[in-house]
Amino acid sequence: MTDLAFMIITGEGGLPSDDVERHLRLLERAAATGLVEGRFNLGVTLVTHGMDPPRGLELIRATAEEGFANAQFTIFIMHFPVNHREYGEGTKKDAFFNACVKAGVGPDPVLAADMVHRAAQQGHGEAQYYYAQCLQFGYGVEEDVKKAYRWYKMAAACGHAGAANKCGNLLSAGLVDDRTNDAGSRSPEPDSSATAALHYRRGAERGDLNSMFNLANTLMFGEGVPRDDAEAVRWLREAAGRGHPQSQFNLGMSLLSGRGVARDEADANVWFRKGADQGFPDAMNNLAFSYRLGRGGLKKDPAAAAALLEKVIATPEPAAVSFETLGQLLLEGEGGVRRDVPRAAVLLARANRMSGLSMAYMMCLPILQQDRQAAAAVCLPCGKDTRLKVCSKCHVARFCSKECVAHGWKEHKPNCKRWAAEAKAGVPPTDGDGKQAQAGRTSSGVTTTAS
Repeated sequence: MTDLAFMIITGEGGLPSDDVERHLRLLERAAATGLVEGRFNLGVTLVTHGMDPPRGLELIRATAEEGFANAQFTIFIMHFPVNHREYGEGTKKDAFFNACVKAGVGPDPVLAADMVHRAAQQGHGEAQYYYAQCLQFGYGVEEDVKKAYRWYKMAAACGHAGAANKCGNLLSAGLVDDRTNDAGSRSPEPDSSATAALHYRRGAERGDLNSMFNLANTLMFGEGVPRDDAEAVRWLREAAGRGHPQSQFNLGMSLLSGRGVARDEADANVWFRKGADQGFPDAMNNLAFSYRLGRGGLKKDPAAAAALLEKVIATPEPAAVSFETLGQLLLEGEGGVRRDVPRAAVLLARANRMSGLSMAYMMCLPILQQDRQAAAAVCLPCGKDTRLKVCSKCHVARFCSKECVAHGWKEHKPNCKRWAAEAKAGVPPTDGDGKQAQAGRTSSGVTTTAS
């Protein structure tokens, strides 16, 4: 009775949920019998639908204190700090959790850890996984990676695919040591790589996408298992087909290089695009290169490449090559990309600082040195673009230190007097080719055309 009513109210199993009040009475009758599951389900329903949140929360807490594992795990969900970060801004939708927040339930890491631990001790696989997370990251308990590994291992034994992946990650990172092989005996391997690969395979076979990706990597590099590029590609294709962006990118790279699969640049672009559509920076970067080069059947399109690279450099940790390539596109100013030498200088200089030595920056430096706006944007000898001091002679070029002034004086000297005279006469700045600098550049450097 309680299961049927709960399924009707939540709409599970395709059952109608249009008459919540009528089916709520079924849960009330089940709860009246004293059945712990009936009281728990009634509590969740009262909270989720906003019928009587205080009574609902009281029922959930009471059944948790009676030792009902699902109730204990639910209280963990209600108070877990990470959930409040993820759901609190409305970035995720969960009717029950949002109803709890509306009812005044806040984060309580100590209570959350205590409740999930109680549920985990009863063999609740999901609770074991999350108690391991509490231990790994110190949510409400003292951080203990070795204990976390043991609980992840228990959760994996209960069939939790994500827990198997976590076991593999901790072993691969060298945070724990476990050389137990599939037969239960100690592996002769000098590290835990074989055991990590074993966990990844278990997770992958249970459908965990991260496990598939990590198993593919172990197979690609022969870490704890014999190298097998073809099998690695099969796992990448499986995860990529289910929407895993890192796998989509790696599959594209395999197709681009012909590693473990026949080389196919067009198919590589298909997977780069899928990863790019999900905002994965490496996939956007490689798709941009394909547009820039006209690779894999794509028409050469510098504007499309620049638009993708603008998105990449806006991500938290863009690669130096993204700044470098976008800088080159802005310097070239072809195929719908407006030429923007000053911004190109900033981007190329940043790539130079990030990589230690950017050949693109060094090659473009002679052009940048002739550009008045570029010289005013960055310290050209070293590429810094903050805390700069203006040249006392031309009042245009900027340098970060006396050392850079001395280092770059030979290249700057021919322009110094000319720029000073031009600035005094009100002559508009010119770019490195002697053309008047363009106005009205867009922030992306891409020409926009009204249709």
